[in-house]
Order: sequence, then structure tokens, then C-alpha cells
Amino acid sequence: MADPMQDLIKYAFEDGVNMTRDFEGNGKQGRPFYAYDDSKGKRTVGYGSLVTDANRSILGEDVISGKTPIEPGLAGQLMTSDYRGAIEDAIKYAGSDNWARMSANQQMRLADMSYNLGLTKLSDFTDMRKGLDADDDAKVKAEMEDSDWFGQVGDRSKEHQAEWGA
Repeated sequence: MADPMQDLIKYAFEDGVNMTRDFEGNGKQGRPFYAYDDSKGKRTVGYGSLVTDANRSILGEDVISGKTPIEPGLAGQLMTSDYRGAIEDAIKYAGSDNWARMSANQQMRLADMSYNLGLTKLSDFTDMRKGLDADDDAKVKAEMEDSDWFGQVGDRSKEHQAEWGA
């Protein structure tokens, strides 16, 4: 059976997941797959998945507390689910017409930004949205750089900016 999410995106779903997984990593250096607090103090596991009420029972307290690592397969399942939500949020942010007009590369990069930031923080990029509305790649790239996010995520933001119009 075909994946309905694939109808919404121009790139291979797995390529987007893999790119985001590479950016996210698998925990803190020296403690792969152990839970940690992200830069905002939110409990995080696996490939950048937040601990939520919805996944708490699946993870178990030993994983959440950092006593034992999350199994890589479960980390991948959580990430895939989170990434689907990130695509949906990226489409909400961009608007379906803009999303449909974007290249595969642009869709994948915006989905990664959505995964990293969440819809609330992505929605703060109001001038970047204006760039999307105007189909103005230079404006989108400038607005990426004119943000706290750009300095907080290292090479991730710089790569997105450099590759946006490619």
C-alpha cells in the first residue's frame, strides 16, 4: 500500500528522515541513545524526540531518567512519527500553494526546520513566510540568517541556507 505522506512531498520520505537524523544525532556525545535535556531543558531521547505524555509509557522511566538507553529501533520509530508531524506542520506554515511550488530540496529543508523548531517557533519566521509567498529565495535565505535559530544549530542552518535555492 502506498504511503499517503508521499503524495504531499516531492522527495523520498526516507531521504528527509535520514537528513534530519544526521543533523539530530543520537544523544549527547559519549552517551548515545541516552535521554538528555535539550538546550531549552526539555527531556529528549533518540534522534531529537521530546518526551511527551503520549510516549512516556512506551519509553519507560528507566529510559526517560537516563538510566538505560533507548533501543535504536524505537528511537527510529519515534523519529519517523515525529517527522510526519513535522511535514504536516511545515505545510501549515508554508501554505499548501507555496508547499506545492517548492522544490524537493526546499520541502525537505523546511520539514527539517519544522522538526527542529516545531510549528510554534517556525511560525515566528513571519518574514521568511513572506519570502515563500513571493517565491523569493534570497528573502527566505536572508530571513533564515536573521534569526536566533541560525546561530544555535551550527552547520545545520548554514547548510539549509546554502542549499535553499540549489
